[in-house]
Amino acid sequence: MTETIAKRRILTEEEYQDACHMVGETARRQPNTNLPRVVIPDIVAATLAAVGILTPPPALEPGSCTAQFADDDGYWTQCAEDPGHPGDHGDGEFDWTDEAPSAVPPQG
Repeated sequence: MTETIAKRRILTEEEYQDACHMVGETARRQPNTNLPRVVIPDIVAATLAAVGILTPPPALEPGSCTAQFADDDGYWTQCAEDPGHPGDHGDGEFDWTDEAPSAVPPQG
C-alpha cells in the first residue's frame, strides 16, 4: 500500500501575524503569565506544524537556489545549490523534490 501525503498548507504572512498576535494577547490575559514575546513565533510555528500547517517561508538568501523546504517541525531551509541547478534540492542535511508536501519549488 502506498501512502499519499497531502501538500501542507502555508499561511499567508497576514494569517501568520494574526496567529502570533492572538497567542500574545491570550497569554497577556492570563494571570501570572510572563510569556516573552520572542518565543511566540516559535510556539505558533510548532503548534501549526503539529496539525500540518506551515508558517510562511523566510526571505530568500541571495546566491542560492530559491527552492525551500519545511521539516516536520515546520522549520524552513533553502536549497544550498546554485540557482537553476538540475535535479532535486538539498541543504546538506535534507534532500527534497519540488513535489514534496512541504516544498516550495524554485521561483523565477
